Amino acid sequence: MKNICFALTLAILLAVLDSGRVNAYLKEYAPLRSSDLKNVFKLKTVSEEGLKQGKTIKIGSAEMKLPKDGDDIIFSGVDNNGKPWTLTKYYYGLGTCYFTGDLDGNRSEDIVLLQATGACGIAPPAVLTALLFDREGRPFPFETSGYFGADDNSWNAKNKFGKIEDLIQIGSDRRAVLICQQLDSSEIGGRNRSYWRNILYRAVNGRWQRISTYEGKSVPMLVRYTFKSNHRVIPPPVPSLKVFDDGVYSGTIEGTGRGSQSCKTGKLMSADFTESGEITKIQLDSGTQISSHWRTFFSPFLVHATRKRLDIISLESTKGKAALREAANKKSKIRYFPGSIPGELPLYIWLID
Repeated sequence: MKNICFALTLAILLAVLDSGRVNAYLKEYAPLRSSDLKNVFKLKTVSEEGLKQGKTIKIGSAEMKLPKDGDDIIFSGVDNNGKPWTLTKYYYGLGTCYFTGDLDGNRSEDIVLLQATGACGIAPPAVLTALLFDREGRPFPFETSGYFGADDNSWNAKNKFGKIEDLIQIGSDRRAVLICQQLDSSEIGGRNRSYWRNILYRAVNGRWQRISTYEGKSVPMLVRYTFKSNHRVIPPPVPSLKVFDDGVYSGTIEGTGRGSQSCKTGKLMSADFTESGEITKIQLDSGTQISSHWRTFFSPFLVHATRKRLDIISLESTKGKAALREAANKKSKIRYFPGSIPGELPLYIWLID
């Protein structure tokens, strides 16, 4: 009976991530040309057979494995200069499809995961993780929850190729563009209205860069959630929704501060968690408090880069939370770029030895 229940649950989850309800949001509320929406980026599928039995699986130029203890999945490899790296992230285990593909056109094969979260109602039912590699073979992570969908063929790794409907190509540019849809609301004239915020990111040499305009419209593009097909972008944007959760990053992985963002440095004095282990805030020696109450779409990462190796850990993972506790206990120095929401947890935090 337990096996039957599990099979039914998995079937429901896969149906949710299929081209039904989830992709309806994309097709009915994304203000993009139909030709661009149809121009889906072609990915290669990767079989996970044996992963849950402790086997190490080859994925692109890297390997992945599931440790016997804990809920994390680990990716590892070596860059073009012989420097080893690891990425540890939370493994949802409710259905995952694995892909590879050169998203940014720099001849390095990137990794993409689409995982079901089991979210109910209108909550984002999927997490998309992209591990992009620059020309030196150095990885950089990007993870966001949302309404991403894949068809049945993409869930079957026996098929050589697959696709994620929200990962497209625009015009003649062969680099991948990711459509992130966020559902938000604002009170206008005494009435609460809901909107789909459409953000576009293009893969450029190991990073995701936010596209600033599309067809003469500023990005993000807001569309009213009217419970029926609607592609009309609201001009001008709703003032109260100008601040939004943004996954763009334009600094350097070593955190030198050379980039369009202003780098901050401080000593991590404490990290607070809920009883269930969720991060609530971190305290710096400058008196600055950084909370994580607002963040709902993009997952933050802890980065430890040395001359010998590079370790990247998602703060959503079991290992990431433990690493943050340890860093707080040691009063470790950190470097970070402030997030898009003032006073909220940044997407990337570097540990300084």
